[in-house]
Amino acid sequence: MNINIKKYWIISFLILAFQHYIFATYESKLYCSVNHIYSGILNKYGLFKDSVEPFIDTSRVKILARAYSDSIVLRMAPKDYTAFVNATKKGIQIKRSSDNNNFEVITTVFPVAQDKLDVNALKADSFALMAAGILYGKNTSTKGMNPGDVNRANNELFGTGLMLAEFSTNAAKVLGFRFVDKNVERGKEYYYSANVIGEGEYGSTVKVTNEFIEEREPYQFQVKPGDGSLKLVWSKDYNRRQFSYYWIERSNDNKNFYPILERPLVMFETEVSEKAPFFDYVDSFNIVNDQMYYYRFYGGTSFAEYSKPALASGMPKDITPPNPPDLLDVSYADSTKSFTINWDFNLDELSEDLDYYQIMTSRHEDGPFIPFSPKLGLEDVGYLHELSGNWDEKNEGRHYFRIDCYDYKGNSSSTNHGIAIVPDFTSPLTPENFQGYIDSFGIVRLNWNKSKSQDVSGYWLYWTNDPSAEFSLVEQVSITDTSYIYYIPEKSLSKYIYYTLRAEDYNYNRSQAHPILKVKRLDKIAPVTPTILKINNDSCRIKLIFNLSPGDDIFENEVYRSSISQKDTGWIKIGTFGMNTEFIDTSAQFGFTYQYKIRAVDTVGNKSQFSPVKSGNRSIDKSLAIISDLTINQLNKTKNSELKWNFKMPSGFPNKQYTFLIFRSGGMDGVKYYQSVSSAELVFTDKGLNPGVVYNYAIQIQSEDGWKGPVSEVKSILIK
Repeated sequence: MNINIKKYWIISFLILAFQHYIFATYESKLYCSVNHIYSGILNKYGLFKDSVEPFIDTSRVKILARAYSDSIVLRMAPKDYTAFVNATKKGIQIKRSSDNNNFEVITTVFPVAQDKLDVNALKADSFALMAAGILYGKNTSTKGMNPGDVNRANNELFGTGLMLAEFSTNAAKVLGFRFVDKNVERGKEYYYSANVIGEGEYGSTVKVTNEFIEEREPYQFQVKPGDGSLKLVWSKDYNRRQFSYYWIERSNDNKNFYPILERPLVMFETEVSEKAPFFDYVDSFNIVNDQMYYYRFYGGTSFAEYSKPALASGMPKDITPPNPPDLLDVSYADSTKSFTINWDFNLDELSEDLDYYQIMTSRHEDGPFIPFSPKLGLEDVGYLHELSGNWDEKNEGRHYFRIDCYDYKGNSSSTNHGIAIVPDFTSPLTPENFQGYIDSFGIVRLNWNKSKSQDVSGYWLYWTNDPSAEFSLVEQVSITDTSYIYYIPEKSLSKYIYYTLRAEDYNYNRSQAHPILKVKRLDKIAPVTPTILKINNDSCRIKLIFNLSPGDDIFENEVYRSSISQKDTGWIKIGTFGMNTEFIDTSAQFGFTYQYKIRAVDTVGNKSQFSPVKSGNRSIDKSLAIISDLTINQLNKTKNSELKWNFKMPSGFPNKQYTFLIFRSGGMDGVKYYQSVSSAELVFTDKGLNPGVVYNYAIQIQSEDGWKGPVSEVKSILIK
């Protein structure tokens, strides 16, 4: 033989390793890579190798079959390195059956003998050359290695052989992993088994029908655009059991395709990628943005053949933002009330597609940032902005700035933000509606409205027994809430206690003091009982008119109601009011009689006796239920009269059914009830009238519970 197998084995192996698999682990480069690269191949054959326990001879041969109608190709895979060695020495015996019972030996497959190797074929097929190197290359030394390391290295060598057989039919033949059965009939069903001679009667079995089926294309193939690159993505779960490797072709015109790989693409699995549902490959070689690219994507099988191509296309886009400048300085000058922003571009890193940049501002570190300047160019290296108009305390505090850069494609980048602080010399607004009282337990209860200033951090509360004396702090720290409760011992109370309040902002400016609040001392005397002077029905409402308690410390009055027309006759509080002398009950129901009573509550919570009870009834102002626009006409060529009218139920009336009552008379007689029509009718026809007679009509509304509105005006008509 005139070829140096060892030489070409080493060269080819190094090329393949460095170009595609980049083996790099601590103990054994090859061992770790096989765990990741060949796991899909081994699982496809049903192989589960244990490389920790060396030389355990429990091997069996796994087998796959592919029908071509005129032949059936078998691919065999020993379970591990030990089975591989035994297969090279004893051969793999192939048996065939038509019924899965009566198997006959049809051949025994051995690796190609060294002296039978085709030198020219090996030179033309680097995969076959490497397979020959696995069998006959004497380049591996195990000196100084422990048995476990030897076993790992041997299994790695065996795994490399499995991979080579996936890529090349010649490599599979050289290793003894391939057999073509041509003594078959089209459409017939066959069973094959394979085992190493001497290792059991049967190995694994496969069933195949001799009908050629074209390999499907890879599933869910798509192209995702990048910047100067395209990411090819395809489903992991739908493809890895069908394909061991892939091949990619690319075109600029969707007509002329060329490969972008030198070797078949085998996908790695890592701890990070193994949970991802997709494989991906990034194509960046000679890729130009805004150019459409077309791809043919093939899947490679264990029979060293490629599937139909999956087709997809994509256009890379510029998504890289321009480099932002260095934000050098942001400052505020109180004398001119202006901001100064300075920056500088690194010309070496300046993006060629820079369009413009703009200064952005926000009052909060996390934004949102809004434009602060017009669009700027490279000739601008600084910006001055004056705060104009009337001064507003909202101007005070922190101002955040950054510079946003944009290219012609709309991609943007931002600098880190800078900070300028506007000094705060403005006092916050005084809180409003400061009020409170001391209850019967000596608890002071104070509350106030939040200051309308936005930068208030808290409130200072002061007290004194004499408004002409100096006030003291109630708390030595500011109060962040808008209410305050504390206890005063009864013996320390004077007749009144006086309070005032100031707001404080984050810059320690304090507001003007709130007008002094006068709070009466602890009081256990109940107010004088108020009375209900009278109860009126006002526009369908019950109006209560009071004679209030004469005390000057009344805080509120409470109104209670009880129904004597319903089953539930208990008293319920229906409202509270201040010093109003009237209260309108709009929740009372029509037609029911109610009883009312009130009592007064003073500023310390003392409650008066209830007033004497008075009764009221929410009645209906029937005078509002008016029939309007009543008209009467004689229908043409008939002895019939037609009445038309309008009616709109006043708001506040009970939602009950009603009818229209028609009144009629003849001549000079007064009208009397004649007939009724439903509320849906606003027209009535009176038929069969006597000619020469004057008929008088009027209309009235009547509800289902009996109340009636006023009778409309009387209208007359002479029947001709």
